Amino acid sequence: WLIRLFLPRLHRMLLSLKDAAFYLWAVSLAIVTAQTVRSLLHSDVSVGVEIMIALAGLVTCCLQFFLGKRIGTHYHDRISAGQALGQKNTILAIWMAYTYLDPVSSVAPGSYVLWQNIINSYQLWKKRRK
Repeated sequence: WLIRLFLPRLHRMLLSLKDAAFYLWAVSLAIVTAQTVRSLLHSDVSVGVEIMIALAGLVTCCLQFFLGKRIGTHYHDRISAGQALGQKNTILAIWMAYTYLDPVSSVAPGSYVLWQNIINSYQLWKKRRK
């Protein structure tokens, strides 16, 4: 509201960029994917461990979407609750894992982001198909 009040021209310009959020999301997803692949390629861990880490991301993602939908059913808002619990901003977790832990540990939150986007894409496809 500060921008709207004190910088109305900037506010109007920002409102005209209605698709900017999508492009920022796409760039962010590309960076996360690249970081995850880089961690996998430069890791000394076995492929089995890498797969287990990625599957842990999948299980966590599915569990959070499921719990969100269950909670949302109680409040008659399944979709919003599923998204709220399932869709997490894990960029900070990826950065912290890559910076302060073994870089392969960033695969878990990185795979979570990829799984969450695959699930969201599937849900959108299913909704549009109806």
